[in-house]
Amino acid sequence: MSHPSRILVVDDEPLNLQVFEYNFAEEFPLLYASGAEEALALLEAHPVAVIIADHRMPGMLGLDLLALVARRFPAVVRMLLTAHTDVPLLLDAVNRGDLFRYVPKPWEPDGMRQDMQLALSRHGEEIQRQRLLRHAAEHVHTTGALTASLANSLGEVDALLTEAAKGGEGAANAALVRAALRVRTLHEGALRESRRQAKPQRESVTELVSEAVNAVGLWNAESGVALELIDEASAAQVMVPAMRLVEAVTALLRNATEAASAGPAPRSVQVRVVRAASDRVRIVVSDSGGGFSPEGRPELFGSTRGRAGFGLAIAGALANGAGGQLDLSGAQSGRVALTLPLAPPGR
Repeated sequence: MSHPSRILVVDDEPLNLQVFEYNFAEEFPLLYASGAEEALALLEAHPVAVIIADHRMPGMLGLDLLALVARRFPAVVRMLLTAHTDVPLLLDAVNRGDLFRYVPKPWEPDGMRQDMQLALSRHGEEIQRQRLLRHAAEHVHTTGALTASLANSLGEVDALLTEAAKGGEGAANAALVRAALRVRTLHEGALRESRRQAKPQRESVTELVSEAVNAVGLWNAESGVALELIDEASAAQVMVPAMRLVEAVTALLRNATEAASAGPAPRSVQVRVVRAASDRVRIVVSDSGGGFSPEGRPELFGSTRGRAGFGLAIAGALANGAGGQLDLSGAQSGRVALTLPLAPPGR
């Protein structure tokens, strides 16, 4: 098993660190620290996914260390080892978000192994979520800056037109020409940014679908709908604009979670990434709700009337542009499939 980031174990007892080394060193990339100061130095120097700290340590308690890590390294998943059953204190730490979980001592290797694997998975989900948020923030910032500049220049053009109409002065006309040139430059910049956002790149299907699942999971945290991703095509790559695919799958998932939340319990949404023949990959979204009625499907597809239709329109546009297909044949039972061609080898 290989992980891009490490698990940092913090304990002032050397024997306890040796127990981790004996049980897990062959499965997980581990770092060791004997106290809070050494742990913080390692966090600064190395990519760390998970920190596991003993609570009763001299200098700084493990719970205080993890609270500090939560503020300084929020993506690091935090676990506490404790032989002390101060339940209110621990529950307060979990509720504040300082802890992913606490593990009573003595712990069993199998249980600890499972907790470490779950913590690494949580770290991966957090990294995906942050990547999605960065993409969105970059897009909003760039588009917003271009829009604001364009609006300011259009206002300047309007004022100069008014001035020129009043007096017909040469200076106003010259300024009007300069302002118009600025507007044209800004417009060209906006078009370039739009083309950049839509430029196809070689992308991992599973990675982008995971971003969509994580985003919808955050938006629908209170809905009671369970989201499940099943990856049966982990190496599949497509040539698509990354954010367009994330947006399309997100739209389909939000449709599905709405349908599931209105249906009977247990409420669930499943997305499967599977190979379709030798040159295609299929993203299948299914929900436990009622799906779409047969007579409503033609109106929903490509329509922007209502959220469901808008979501299908986004996915349909992506499929058409990439040479794929959006299949609604199973929509009546809550199943929609987006099929895309695989990226050519060596490109």
